[in-house]
Amino acid sequence: MLQPESYDAWLDNRTTVPELKRMLNAYPAEEMKSHPVSTLVNHAAIDEPGLVDPVEELPEAQPSLF
Repeated sequence: MLQPESYDAWLDNRTTVPELKRMLNAYPAEEMKSHPVSTLVNHAAIDEPGLVDPVEELPEAQPSLF
């Protein structure tokens, strides 16, 4: 993940590839958050900010093979 203090250098076309690589770090797992979202996020034609809003988690259903 790119840290905010690196944004300007990341966008500067004079920054070298080795410098760019040093800017990228794994995001700390303990700081990550997740929540279920609408299945509409799977449709490329739909692009709305509300797609990332939390939704109530539905129980997983066994998919039909037939």
